[in-house]
Amino acid sequence: MKLLYKDQFIETYLDETNHWIYNNWQNYQTLDSIVNGGNKMIEFVNEHQVKFILNDNRLVKGTWTFALDWINNDWFPRLLAAGVTRFALIQSKDVFSRFSADRVATDDPNQVYRVFPGEDEAKAWLKS
Repeated sequence: MKLLYKDQFIETYLDETNHWIYNNWQNYQTLDSIVNGGNKMIEFVNEHQVKFILNDNRLVKGTWTFALDWINNDWFPRLLAAGVTRFALIQSKDVFSRFSADRVATDDPNQVYRVFPGEDEAKAWLKS
């Protein structure tokens, strides 16, 4: 995998074998970290013309519900407009992070966004 971006909240890679973006989120998130990481993701989707994203939240701690309005009403529509057709999120073990991820999933009528308990299931869905 080719590293595209890294800071204390996210590492973003281009998985050249599967032709998708892999994001490894970590730590407690802030609105700024989510907005920055989300905007970088759209930039890389456009640059590399990928349709799938594997978003790994296993290392995320705490809630990020404070960002749901931006995610659902600003970022996610722009991500879809960039051509993303599948977005797989691997759940955190942290109950508050899982709650936040489930709130996004309920607001996606197109079923582009799906939440998975583990990496194998998420990758299998992206490849199907």
